Amino acid sequence: MTDNTLENPVLTRMAAGEVAMGMNIRLSRTGDVARIAKASGHDFIFIDTQHSLFSVESIGHMAQTALGCGVAPFVRVR
Repeated sequence: MTDNTLENPVLTRMAAGEVAMGMNIRLSRTGDVARIAKASGHDFIFIDTQHSLFSVESIGHMAQTALGCGVAPFVRVR
């Protein structure tokens, strides 16, 4: 059986005693922001839906893109 568990870069860094860097997302509506976060050295994106208006589709797209490029997506819900 194959293990389909995704590695969480935040937990990996914390376990090594390192600092995890992240980016707060409030205005972007595209998955490209996850690629930008990865390219600039961030370990996670924080999608803030409490103080922004995101559609479920936008959140899903950003989260899927983040997972695909090795960035952990965190979402604060309303």
